[in-house]
Amino acid sequence: MDFFDRNSDGSTTVPETYKGLRALGLGRVLSGAAAVGINLGLACKTGAAWYSLTINNDNIHKAKHDSDSDVYDAQGNYDAAKFEEMFQKHDANKDAALDKAEIDAMLERNKETKVGRLAFGAEFGLLLSIAGQENQSGEKVLSRARMESLYDGSLFFKLAEERA
Repeated sequence: MDFFDRNSDGSTTVPETYKGLRALGLGRVLSGAAAVGINLGLACKTGAAWYSLTINNDNIHKAKHDSDSDVYDAQGNYDAAKFEEMFQKHDANKDAALDKAEIDAMLERNKETKVGRLAFGAEFGLLLSIAGQENQSGEKVLSRARMESLYDGSLFFKLAEERA
């Protein structure tokens, strides 16, 4: 969450999320709607009152939902084995990237509840639109390298710098 915590105070407000999404290249309307949705969905799970729409960054691991990739465990720790497993199971064409069909298959395979699948689908759909790169066929994919930088926390900083 550090990318979105623009003033480094340990919490992320709707305006901070909006500014972060804009820095990633999203339009005004989508950034506004996504910022409200993201903060609404995460505020109460991270210990803040839902109506505050403020995310408590120290508790972001509490916002983990079902149907996700499990690359982060329940305490928010990165699990390298789960990252490897994600690519072994879902990179069907073995091109070190996940395309929309492979992501959809992963979503279906990891589905536990409709709400969890919806959250995971929204997260990966937004990620594909922000961080996707064109493959040889002109299709947007999430490369293994991009996914690694997502999980190590550097992806959004890199993307914002590229777009500045």
